[in-house]
Amino acid sequence: MNNIYDFCEIEEIRIGQKRLIFQYVIYVICLICAVALACIYIKNNILFAAVFFFLVLFFALLSVVFWKIKYGFLKKRRLFLDDIESGKKEDYVGIFEENVLSSSDEDDFDAYIFVASNKQTRFLIHKQNETRFEKGKKYHLLRVGEFIYQWEIID
Repeated sequence: MNNIYDFCEIEEIRIGQKRLIFQYVIYVICLICAVALACIYIKNNILFAAVFFFLVLFFALLSVVFWKIKYGFLKKRRLFLDDIESGKKEDYVGIFEENVLSSSDEDDFDAYIFVASNKQTRFLIHKQNETRFEKGKKYHLLRVGEFIYQWEIID
């Protein structure tokens, strides 16, 4: 059977998450040092205090962007792969009808339509994992819920 998802990626994502957390901790330590230095040098200098305020504000905004985008994307992908790997797997045999590619960036999945016993069933595959099915061919699918996990052509 052909795997759609590479589950070795889970460990790579975990390592990437640890690296991002370490980088963030280093940045916070640097910010604390900057605050300590600024407290020593500010005294009565309004201009220096204003510049320092904007630097701290810039750091806070970058932190939010960092966690929401970079770390959030890694966490979402890891959780999806964990769910797929640990989910209840079921067999399905059907003939491939068509694929419906998602046109929006918000929708992370492409839909694939299979027919078995004159009943159409829609399965999803994440956009990052391209799979080519041939129309009219019979496939044996291993699925987790509505997601295709593995597939093979039946002769």
